[in-house]
Amino acid sequence: MGRLVAWHGVTKWRLVAAGGAVALAVTGVVPGALGAAAAAGTAPGAQGFTITRSSYGVPTKPSQQAFYQQNSGDEYWGTIFRSQLISQLVGASTSINVRYLEGIEHAIGTIDNGDNTRPAARYFIPYLVGAYRALVKAHDPIVSPATYPDLRPAISALARWNGVTTLGSPAMSIFMNFLEAYERNVFEGGLNPGEQYTGRINFSDTSLGTFGGLGGMGTYNLLYHILHQTQGLVPCSTLCYQGDYFAGHRDQLLVESLNDAIAILSGTGRQLGQDVPGFGTTDIAKWGFQPAQDQNWDSLDPLAVGVTTQCGTSATQNRSTFMMAVDVGPTLTGQDELPPGQSGFISAAGTPSPHLCDQVGLFNDFRYKNMPPA
Repeated sequence: MGRLVAWHGVTKWRLVAAGGAVALAVTGVVPGALGAAAAAGTAPGAQGFTITRSSYGVPTKPSQQAFYQQNSGDEYWGTIFRSQLISQLVGASTSINVRYLEGIEHAIGTIDNGDNTRPAARYFIPYLVGAYRALVKAHDPIVSPATYPDLRPAISALARWNGVTTLGSPAMSIFMNFLEAYERNVFEGGLNPGEQYTGRINFSDTSLGTFGGLGGMGTYNLLYHILHQTQGLVPCSTLCYQGDYFAGHRDQLLVESLNDAIAILSGTGRQLGQDVPGFGTTDIAKWGFQPAQDQNWDSLDPLAVGVTTQCGTSATQNRSTFMMAVDVGPTLTGQDELPPGQSGFISAAGTPSPHLCDQVGLFNDFRYKNMPPA
């Protein structure tokens, strides 16, 4: 989010994006209202901006009926919104100050990956646990403890997770990689060559026509709606492929994707959704989520020929680099932070200003500096 702004003394709390567009009016907004707003095309979208109606229209060709998408993150009929946790946290207190807002910034800034899969956890984990139990009862080889010894502990970790904690959380690592693998197994012909179970529709197959070649676009809302067989505001029967996306293997695809995630986390190759390696161990307790250090402050445009800066790196976690919390009540107070630093000045002798990188540490630790009074 760009910034969080609060008005004390009134009941109107709003989260505002960096460009000034209202992202979410908290008062009176509940998940059901968000769903209605989604149907009206006015729900908050990725990065806090308002979602507009899709320009695709209602698909008519058989190939188009496989897929209907608003943007690369949230389908416009979405039940799951990235801003859901913000609404929950703001609504949890009747007294909100700058420090409280900064706590919200920390909660939403410790994000899981580019798609922010965390809000989807409470929607998918019950289906995954249910699929596992059903397959155990059926003695399906895909849940065999001899073949998949880490499957049951992974299920237990997910079932116990609060769906919010990220940093250091094995469950977050498991869920993030599971959901990425699940999307690829259902919508992209399989995460790995020779996957035993794959979905009926491969969006990576360009032979589908207009809606082919869209691998990676079928995200958690589309997955959830076909899994949940959603009916209601926007019935999937009119906007989705009318066959069986799961090709008769709904439970197997869920568990197969978790087995894929376990293999990734146990190894040392790249995890799904972010550029960090697996943990190189089968000890699930050591799979604590850590974000990629994907912001290299020294890779910015050269500030002076022959000058090498030493600003270091940060985990952006899909959050803005400029953040500000302001209390515009009777006493105007606020804090902000803008990495890498307050000044980009480099002297003729090639000496950088001491303030060139002085806010990187603040950014890394979710700390802020006081804003001077106007």
